[in-house]
Amino acid sequence: MNTHYIHLHTNAFVRQIWLCLVLLIPHSMMAATGISRNMFILSNVNTEQGLSSARVYSIIQTEDGAMWISTKRGVDRYNGRQMRNYVLATDMPYSDACGGRNIKLLKDAHANIYAYDNKGKVYLYNKMKDAFVLQFNLLKILGGSLVLNDLLLDSHGNFWMALDRGVYMIPSDGNDRQPLPEPTKGMYILKHTYVNHLQFIGHHLLIGLPDGVFDYSLTNRQMRRKVKGCSVLSSYHDVAAHQIWLGTFHSGVVVVDDRNWQPILVSPSLRELPLVPVRSIIPYDHHTLLMAVDGGGVYAYDQLSRQLHLLLNTDGRSDNALQGNGVYALCRDKWGDLWVGSYSGGVDLAMPMEHTLEFVKHEYLNPQSLIDNSVNDILQSRDGKIWL
Repeated sequence: MNTHYIHLHTNAFVRQIWLCLVLLIPHSMMAATGISRNMFILSNVNTEQGLSSARVYSIIQTEDGAMWISTKRGVDRYNGRQMRNYVLATDMPYSDACGGRNIKLLKDAHANIYAYDNKGKVYLYNKMKDAFVLQFNLLKILGGSLVLNDLLLDSHGNFWMALDRGVYMIPSDGNDRQPLPEPTKGMYILKHTYVNHLQFIGHHLLIGLPDGVFDYSLTNRQMRRKVKGCSVLSSYHDVAAHQIWLGTFHSGVVVVDDRNWQPILVSPSLRELPLVPVRSIIPYDHHTLLMAVDGGGVYAYDQLSRQLHLLLNTDGRSDNALQGNGVYALCRDKWGDLWVGSYSGGVDLAMPMEHTLEFVKHEYLNPQSLIDNSVNDILQSRDGKIWL
């Protein structure tokens, strides 16, 4: 499938803007004031556009610009015009179809695309077959029932897996494009512990637990507990600032110093974050972090002003709101568009505009608002004033 991604800025169907009175503010002023909802125009990609399910768990972009979206039913590839659905083969179709299958995506350093589910199956996308091929099934390797919560691949091709029973590592066989021979034996790095999340921090592995964080050194293979008292679901490493941002289940966001793991009070405004799961933390630009809040929408933190604010949720104008507040996935594509995947609303695409829109209308007892919402004409005088 050689179709290339068509940038959605050129698609008319996502550029439908209801005629209204607006004030246009230059884009150069946006950076100084931080991003806001009015700087984006939103459209929704859902089952009507061919998405396999409205329940979305992860989103990635490949080098050709295509967006890959994992749902509860499989993996979808979207190039801006066409949706291609991929079914992940399973020997338990009835069990997986009952709503208990969570599928996520991973892109490694060689641009290979992996899909994995919470039942322990790991697949690799094969370009020649245009299909996802099963790499291995952890149930056959470890036996019993298990939950696979997170998956990482290091630069050597080793698989690191966050399980409900610990952290398991399967070494590379030296060929990252062929299915691994089964049964492939690995080893436990951590046992008898429920693990939510994994993230590489330099030569260390951050292990997110229901009650804190373990730090595993990849060089001397030592494990140390670093954070206590919070259930860690996601993380982001700000290398330049020496900060590790931890998204938790019910404690908002916790920030620690990557040199000593001591907590940092970055800003009192972070306390305004709802105490619900923070599923993802990503950078949007050089000074803005975005947080996927399950049940609260998308929050933005401006590192220059040190202020947190709600960026996108289901409240607001019908043409400029998310379709679901249960946000699980965030992805900023190479054009600066923000893709938001939620538990029930499919994918919302927030595209930054050259100018921001501010709606001006009559407001009761406000002398600075319009006298009436019925506007017949607009004129700008030579001194720059707008006459209505």
